[in-house]
Amino acid sequence: MIISNTNITSRARELPLSQLAKGLTLTKEEKAALKDQVARLSIIGVLDKEIQKPADGVEVIYLMELEMTDDIVPIVFMEAFDRQTQAHTLFRIPWGSDYIYYMARKTIKDGKISIGTFYENPDHALVLDYMMGETLGDIYSNLYSFVVGLKKRKGETATDIENRSKRIKALEKEVEKLERQKDKENQFNKKTEYNTQIRAMLAEIEKEKK
Repeated sequence: MIISNTNITSRARELPLSQLAKGLTLTKEEKAALKDQVARLSIIGVLDKEIQKPADGVEVIYLMELEMTDDIVPIVFMEAFDRQTQAHTLFRIPWGSDYIYYMARKTIKDGKISIGTFYENPDHALVLDYMMGETLGDIYSNLYSFVVGLKKRKGETATDIENRSKRIKALEKEVEKLERQKDKENQFNKKTEYNTQIRAMLAEIEKEKK
């Protein structure tokens, strides 16, 4: 089942861009991104204590729809918005007949917000299962796993998913490095050694993805 406005919440509302420009503390670059790249921004869903109990530093999750003026994704503005919002945020962006989703690894502790890298989901299909969980922390980690593109393991938190994603990226970079070294190597035995290392790392990557 694909998530639609109706099965998220009935509290959808558009945020006036002029008020956002005044209400947020934006740099010159962030103001330009809002003005030139954002056509419309709406809250299409709110997950809070009325939906599920807070946990793991997650008290509110905003589901936002951002319509672009062109094909440039306004990451700069999205980061600024997320950095100043006391909620975890999933951005949905219309893209042709489908959507793309963006979310950053975000922590909120004692009112202080920390924003990590924004991820774009790989398959453009947010299903209702990702909105399920015993706590808001569970739902957030489900949504984060969706955007990162990793299947969530039982009991895994968003931090666990983030660390697993980093391990995969590090292994992938090492594989690329070994591939380059192998291509430059002329000795058959050395090439065989590189192939053995590469196969072992690829197996480790597949293991981390499961």
